[in-house]
Amino acid sequence: MPARIEVLDRVNRNTLLKVIIKEIRNRQIRKKATLLGHKVQDLQRISFSNTNLNGLQEGKWRKLKTKECISIIN
Repeated sequence: MPARIEVLDRVNRNTLLKVIIKEIRNRQIRKKATLLGHKVQDLQRISFSNTNLNGLQEGKWRKLKTKECISIIN
């Protein structure tokens, strides 16, 4: 499925992008960036399905609310 990409900021030779994808594959963003001659410095997932991660720190987890579980299943 196609990705939606938005440029959020540019500082010197670095560009901050917002990438919205509907179906994730292993290292998909890193592989595509490498093909285009770019290096990915950091990735941050901000949502999954209809569930906003609200700044959940890397390596941490939280229990899903009932309606979040239902939206993922459906």
